Amino acid sequence: MFITKDDVKITVTAEDNKESVRSALRGCEPKLVNSILETQKKSLWWGWCKVKVQVQLKDGPVLVFGVAYLSNCSYLSKKDFIENSGYYDQMVYEAIYNLSENLKNMANQISDLLTLWGSRHPVVNNARNYFDSIVNDKLSLEQFSQQSNTGSKF
Repeated sequence: MFITKDDVKITVTAEDNKESVRSALRGCEPKLVNSILETQKKSLWWGWCKVKVQVQLKDGPVLVFGVAYLSNCSYLSKKDFIENSGYYDQMVYEAIYNLSENLKNMANQISDLLTLWGSRHPVVNNARNYFDSIVNDKLSLEQFSQQSNTGSKF
């Protein structure tokens, strides 16, 4: 089983960038800095932000998720980021990859805990097999990058 966009709930948010536009763009053309400052005035959070893409299995554990971040961004809106940034699909994939790693770690921790207690429960073994199948069937980030560069879709 491979986790796809159809299997996850995707949340995209703008967070405080913590670095001022002027310090982040020190040495850049004043026209660029002023343009971003104007965008920031018009679009509040999205004008200068850190974008967070978070995914979570639609039918999975609520507390297990994957994330990807992009700092020093300037967009008009969430829609502008998704449709025009060129980063959205890759960030979703990175967040899905992170989710699968988190699920694998969760399965390993459960297994280790039960081993420590001296018992194995069939439900946990089935869960571990499920998580292992997710991890074994996923693309690596390198494979994704190669496919992205050739125009293939994941």
